[in-house]
Amino acid sequence: MPLVPGDPMPPTGNHVTNPVIWDNNICHTYYYVYFGQGNVAQNIWDGDNPPPPPPPAPPGLINKDNCQQILGIFCPHA
Repeated sequence: MPLVPGDPMPPTGNHVTNPVIWDNNICHTYYYVYFGQGNVAQNIWDGDNPPPPPPPAPPGLINKDNCQQILGIFCPHA
């Protein structure tokens, strides 16, 4: 998303604890990224080539409802 001097700062969700920090005298190209991947705010990337999304979370715990699907024949039938 292009941003030129004088445009309002992009919203980050909380401008107090997650402010956008950059030079307001030049134009910027920015992207919203996953929280923690930004380089000017925790969720905003300034410049080309933003980072890819993080890998998916590991599967949840195995319980009696998903044991057969995850462990197959190794699922105990207790």
